[in-house]
Amino acid sequence: MENWSREAEKIMIERFGRDTLLALATTENGVPSVRNVNAYYEDGAFYIITYALSNKMRQIESNPTVAITGEWFTAHGKGVNLGYFGKEENRVIAEKLRHVFAAWIDNGHNNFEDQNTILLRVDLTDGVLFSHGTRYEFGEPGGAVSRIWKGSLIAAFRALPIPGLEELKELHELKGSFINLEYPLPGGQRVRLWDDNQIYLGNQLHKKGCDRCYGIAADDKYLMVSEYGENGSDAELVLFQRWASRYRIKGLGKNEVAEVFALCAQNTTFYQYHPPFVTEESILEDMQALPPGKEPSDKAYVGFYEESRLVAVLDLIFDYPQKDTAYIGFFMMDMGYQGRGIGTAIISECAAALAGAGMKKLRLAIDKGNPQSEAFWSKNGFVKTGEEIPNDHSAYVPMERELFE
Repeated sequence: MENWSREAEKIMIERFGRDTLLALATTENGVPSVRNVNAYYEDGAFYIITYALSNKMRQIESNPTVAITGEWFTAHGKGVNLGYFGKEENRVIAEKLRHVFAAWIDNGHNNFEDQNTILLRVDLTDGVLFSHGTRYEFGEPGGAVSRIWKGSLIAAFRALPIPGLEELKELHELKGSFINLEYPLPGGQRVRLWDDNQIYLGNQLHKKGCDRCYGIAADDKYLMVSEYGENGSDAELVLFQRWASRYRIKGLGKNEVAEVFALCAQNTTFYQYHPPFVTEESILEDMQALPPGKEPSDKAYVGFYEESRLVAVLDLIFDYPQKDTAYIGFFMMDMGYQGRGIGTAIISECAAALAGAGMKKLRLAIDKGNPQSEAFWSKNGFVKTGEEIPNDHSAYVPMERELFE
């Protein structure tokens, strides 16, 4: 979810990461309908077992926008029909729901032989959560930043030389107590590596050629891979290692405008080819600017920090100008860090992260005649497309780079 702090996500998992009774509202011809549903929360969405021919699914098919409310929480979302509960694509979440809904799932209310017994996922788009007098909101720009962060972790896991590890495609936010298995150490001791009360990114993948699974988990410092049997039995630690980008990635907003201005104002050559000269007002406008057809959740306006110093700024749009293409609208380095290969290292890390996030291509446009821009992006694998797009001052020259997983 966009602009959702880890603290708020922890509250969501504690409050709704179990069998929870919620009110779900749908509309038909402008008339709302509300019913109670049993739901389970995970990674920005609620999961519900329901019937494909029910009124709510008929209404969601014609208008997927729904409202949902629970304990000191209200939100809007998009209803997504995931299809038959028992199909292979739903296996992982279905196993979780069998555990979460164990008190009633087999009481005869559900017929799991019926292909119309389906999973409904409600992807949350905006909402408000209250906890101990604190109000948490989501729905502002920032979701794209999470995609970059997850993509970085996915790329790191994919690079590990672990036999039989299936390709990792997604990471979910999981509570520590859900993944905190006990592992034997060579000296005979047994250890748990995570904090039960913290939130981590992880997934479960089948080990090729056998009936065991790999469990993967990570935070902002460590990657872990474990191997285990059914229900976490006979768990073994495969890998636990430190990882981190040299630079901390942070979504930028109005509170960082002055920092961004100080960085950009050093780069006078860029603005000779790309007038007018930068101002704090133009930076704030750029932070909010979107191309046609895109939403705030598609945009990442991020900074790369070395400790407390802003080193680089990147403006990125996901799935633009077409699906699976990430568009770099702006990238600028602190002058003190230029000429040392740092910009190339950042772009290389971003490319790996975006490939991990499912992007197939990077695209951007340089100002015609700017030798610094052309040299930098050419060095980083970008090639001119042959197009030129006229503007008020000269023209933009598009360049592209293929991404490989």
